[in-house]
Amino acid sequence: MYEPGSFLDCHIDFFLKLYASYKSLVRSSTTQMELSKDIAAAFFLQSLDLDQDLSSLVQNLYGVQPFYITTITNIFALEQSRCYNVSTEALFTNNRTKATKGS
Repeated sequence: MYEPGSFLDCHIDFFLKLYASYKSLVRSSTTQMELSKDIAAAFFLQSLDLDQDLSSLVQNLYGVQPFYITTITNIFALEQSRCYNVSTEALFTNNRTKATKGS
């Protein structure tokens, strides 16, 4: 968690190290885990939640009022789900077209 009044660049460096470590762990894992950049960004924004000045900055960047970290996290989750659904639907349609041509 970011401590208000401390250096933001130190917090960013620490977060990036944790994110890189997590990505490395996921790569070496045999499971199908994944952490998208959007969700990582949501976690980062959540870590800034204690600082009211930064909250207003993020609110302006995302155009979400009132700003709550759960709102931003939900926006990222919905976008991630939408992208997954579009990808899955395209794959389904492509496979269906191939099956139709083969008959």
